[in-house]
Amino acid sequence: MTAKRLVDCIGRRLRQIDPNRWETVPITFQTKFLDQLGRVDFRTIINIHDAIEQEFGIEIKDKAALVIDMESAFAIVNHHHDAL
Repeated sequence: MTAKRLVDCIGRRLRQIDPNRWETVPITFQTKFLDQLGRVDFRTIINIHDAIEQEFGIEIKDKAALVIDMESAFAIVNHHHDAL
């Protein structure tokens, strides 16, 4: 249930902030949030942090954790088990 909720909230945010890039991309548990060259895309990551914080009511310490894929997002949410 948490993974589906996470995929949904991140998918909504990505399509909202950058529809040209994300509208046709299926957001799954295997999705990586890197740019086309495989580098960290900080704009996307910041928006993902915001989406997760709002959806689950948690605070992600940006300097301590970069959400570069769905698995790291899930690990952060799981770490904050109170948010579930």
